[in-house]
Parts: sequence; structure tokens; C-alpha cells
Amino acid sequence: MRTYCLAGIVIALLVAPSPIWAQGLEPAGLCFRGRPLPRCRSFLVTELGFRHMLNARDSVRPNGFTLDVGWMTNRSESLALGATAFVALDGGRYGHDVQFSVGLKPRLRHRLSDRLSVEASAGVAFPIGEGSGSPGITGDVGLNFGDLFQLTGGLEILSPALGGSDVAWYFGMKGGSHVGVVATLALAVGAAIWAALPWELW
Repeated sequence: MRTYCLAGIVIALLVAPSPIWAQGLEPAGLCFRGRPLPRCRSFLVTELGFRHMLNARDSVRPNGFTLDVGWMTNRSESLALGATAFVALDGGRYGHDVQFSVGLKPRLRHRLSDRLSVEASAGVAFPIGEGSGSPGITGDVGLNFGDLFQLTGGLEILSPALGGSDVAWYFGMKGGSHVGVVATLALAVGAAIWAALPWELW
């Protein structure tokens, strides 16, 4: 379990970009926080999310976390296209304490206004760990508020090693941009403290 936590800390620290560093690139057209043309030609995506499995069985812990990092380019004032790599951490779907999956999702953003947009993404998820089985598909839709907060719904279909298919429906929320980076760093610090404490305290 602590090996998973330490791996998560390393991933979070590596993928979380510095807001100061990213904002320094804005004159060249790359923004840290997503905005439409002509302010930004492209922008980074950094999101830390919480998701709840709506159809979880009694033996499955329904809550998990996601981390999305990627890049999008504005194709018009209302449309942006890009992709994100993601890491998902869920609890006990295949009889284990934690379950990791990683993957890549192409993403579309349609802006309803400067501060409100609809997002859709779909891609491949690669489960990691004993009993995980073969890769599956994953997809999300979301309502994004100013690239700071997003309400999401998602579907994930995996193929466990025991056979059949595992279909999961999710509802959740994500913090993006500065919120996502601060939350990611806070989670990494908390996980580091937890991993460093003696077992006797738990």
C-alpha cells in the first residue's frame, strides 16, 4: 500500500506544472489557464478530480481520485481540441485495497461563454495490478466553470482477468488550473506524511 502511495507522490510532483513557469509562457500564446482566442492559442490542462461509482457493488469501495494532464489548442473562439494523459486510483474493484489505471483521452471543449464550457473526452484505460485484465475504454462529459471547477460524469468499461466486462458509471468533480495544481501538491504532501508515519499509529 505504501509503495502505491510513494508512486503516486512521484507522479503528482512530476506532472504538476508550476503556475509561475506556465504563466511566463503566455506572451507566446500558451496559457496555463484555458481561455479562448485571441487571448490563448493553446493551453495546458491540469486537473485533480474526485469520482464516485454510481453502480458500485457492496464489496467495492465506490470513491476514487483522478489526475489529468494535457494540452489543448483553440481551433476557434468556441472550439478547442486536444488530449490528456490520466492516472486513476480506485478502491477494491478486483479484491485489492487499491486499483490503478492509466491512459490517454482525446478531448473536445465547446465554450458556451468566456467562463462556461462543455467538455467531452474518450480514450483507452490500461488497468495496473493483479487481476486487472486487458485494456478498456473510458469517457467523460463535464460542465467546466472558468477552467477552475468542473462537474463530471463518466463511463469506464474494463475486462477483468477473470473474464467478462466490468462497467462502471461515475459522477464527480475536478479542480483545474491553479486549483488543480494546489490540490495535487496538497495531496502529495499529505500522502508523503501518511507514508512516513510508523505503522503503529494506524
